[in-house]
Amino acid sequence: MLLSEEGKLFLTQQEGLRLKVYKDTKGLLTIGVGHLILAKDGLDMGDEITYEEAMVFLTEDVAEAEDCVNDCVTVELSQNQFDALVSLTFNIGIGAFRKSTLVKHLNMGQYDLAADQILVWSKQKELLPRRIREKELFLKA
Repeated sequence: MLLSEEGKLFLTQQEGLRLKVYKDTKGLLTIGVGHLILAKDGLDMGDEITYEEAMVFLTEDVAEAEDCVNDCVTVELSQNQFDALVSLTFNIGIGAFRKSTLVKHLNMGQYDLAADQILVWSKQKELLPRRIREKELFLKA
């Protein structure tokens, strides 16, 4: 499966979109939808990109999260469930998602318990609203 257009919009809303290079909470140079700038990107503080360039970065960056969800989950997912899990994975990282209790519940067909596990990944209070939205998307028919 691939992240849907609605999923890309959802993820963009969750992460935010910034077209000018900034430092993230860890002090790393970032742009677009949470894209960590690499040397090959040729960008530095103060540089700007277009919306289209930000979407190219997003498509490249989200591929790793898509692959992880596709590899880890052995049960059928709806598009909304997949989109919610890609958003979560994009934010927490593929290593954390792979080892999560969420994946274990999901692969046992325990969708409701898996949905509840999304909220576990809100140790920082500011992440709780995002996790609630991801859970709602996951449960949406």
